Amino acid sequence: MKLNGRLPKGGGPNVKRLIGASIASIGFILSPVSWWNDALVNIPLALGMAKTVSHLTGLDVGLLFAMFYWATNIAGIILMIAGSSYSLGRSSPRRNLIIGVLASIVYTMAVLVILG
Repeated sequence: MKLNGRLPKGGGPNVKRLIGASIASIGFILSPVSWWNDALVNIPLALGMAKTVSHLTGLDVGLLFAMFYWATNIAGIILMIAGSSYSLGRSSPRRNLIIGVLASIVYTMAVLVILG
């Protein structure tokens, strides 16, 4: 198959796997599954977003930090589910959204239980 610098029409199975794996990898980096993500990714990302939004709106940095930190973890869970489903050919946007939301709720409840 000659590509001439373009992707094949329809994406092809290898391109689909690559896209799904890339999305799942970004999700893994953001998710609470990886032990190193907090110090290297989520905390700096959440702090930067919190300071920016606080500067623009005057809201409390601590509250915004907690919200953005939680959001980065939830985004990671949803991206892992969506990316792996897409690369495996089981892509159903509605089903992925439901699974992602349920996983996020379970994650949030576990954090609330741990924090007391």
